[in-house]
Amino acid sequence: MPAGEAVRRKTARPSSRSARSEGKVRRTRTKKKNNGELRGLSIVCFVAFGVVLLAVKVFLLNKHPRSHGKDHERYIRAKTLRDAHIQNHSQQQLQQHSIAENGSRYFDPRQFPPLPSESLERYDGEGPRRFRGMGDDEWVADAGTKSIHGPKVDYTKHKYSYPEKIFQPPNDGSYPPLEDMSKIFEFWGQDDLDSPPDIIPEVLQHFDYQNPREVAAAEKYRDLELPFKVINVPEVKNAGIKWTDEYVAANFNDETDDDTPGSFGTAQQSVDSFFAFYYPERWDVDLLGPSPSVDLDWTFDKWAKHAVYADEVSLNSNEKHYYWQSGVP
Repeated sequence: MPAGEAVRRKTARPSSRSARSEGKVRRTRTKKKNNGELRGLSIVCFVAFGVVLLAVKVFLLNKHPRSHGKDHERYIRAKTLRDAHIQNHSQQQLQQHSIAENGSRYFDPRQFPPLPSESLERYDGEGPRRFRGMGDDEWVADAGTKSIHGPKVDYTKHKYSYPEKIFQPPNDGSYPPLEDMSKIFEFWGQDDLDSPPDIIPEVLQHFDYQNPREVAAAEKYRDLELPFKVINVPEVKNAGIKWTDEYVAANFNDETDDDTPGSFGTAQQSVDSFFAFYYPERWDVDLLGPSPSVDLDWTFDKWAKHAVYADEVSLNSNEKHYYWQSGVP
């Protein structure tokens, strides 16, 4: 064999082994790549499955509320209100026109809070900044400037029952004692201002402002954000004497002789004793009908005169009512 051929064979053998090694490396890399892609695909599938499972669970919970707990109680109350409204909707539609002629009222079911299983349907539109009205002056001829009889019930002299003093606020959740609103209305109807119970039970703690021990107890309740009442406050007593209709009217009319800043207020009218809070700028009359209340150009003097008249005649809760609203100067 020629020497040159032997040299060539010797140099060719290492080249063959290198090729086999590179092929093995490429196969290993390809296998690792495939394994990595498989693991990534498995992770993606697992996450997607978890998301689908969570979505199904949320859907089932919304479709079938829990049979216990606060959510279920809220659902039952809301459903009862909604069903009652839908059941009487036709009758309300018949009444809407006659009520709207006398003032402001709303009957759109979209104003009810949505049930837990339902989506919120927006009902707000574009309305004016304020809804204005003229008011009703039919009562003026029968109204006197001063009260002859006054309110039928003087609540400052009525009988009350008070709880035993608790100087250390309870920390077991027992205070303040709570009562269902329906039971409160059964005991004393919200429109029966002239027919209160013989003895009105008080459930909140009362603390005498002139008693240092009771003031210290009141501060503990205050720090814990628990409700209570403070009595025998000299400044409040003096205000009750000083704040006559004439004195308050002078401040609203900017007729005071001192440096007291002038006050601003607005008389509002509703078709009955119920005044609803709403955003005028979101109230669309074409969509929702007349606004719940309207602002009047009454002075405080005129509003106070009607308040005296309402006491004299024991104004029915279904008749027009007027509310005076004022902010801090």
